[in-house]
Amino acid sequence: MKCIILTDSQEKKLKTISRDAHPFEGCAFLLGHIKKDTLEISDIIPTENTDRSTVTFQINPKKVLETYERTDKENKAVGIFHSHPAPPHPSSIDIQYMEVNPVVWIIMSSTTDSLAAYQLINEQLQTIKILNKNNNV
Repeated sequence: MKCIILTDSQEKKLKTISRDAHPFEGCAFLLGHIKKDTLEISDIIPTENTDRSTVTFQINPKKVLETYERTDKENKAVGIFHSHPAPPHPSSIDIQYMEVNPVVWIIMSSTTDSLAAYQLINEQLQTIKILNKNNNV
């Protein structure tokens, strides 16, 4: 994956999820379609961080299963969003989870609203460019 495309309203929704969860990590699933090396987000599914933690997040396994079944049924790709009450860089725990969920991950700082996207590819952390659909169509 080379880039991910978000609209202004989707970015605003991610900010709301992040701010509402602060100081804990907020989380959501990102659904969309892959065209070439680009994931264009079509749906954001907010989820509860069952850890209620400032350093980890966990999504109810039933919600994870429902979301992956939906993506299969609708032929969509999935990504993961979560926030940090710190800069938007993956923690060592995030990287462990990226190994078992090798999808695009967007991280937002709940203190600065800055966004960054990553994907673990062949055990190498890759930065994924985030484009704003409203400005880059």
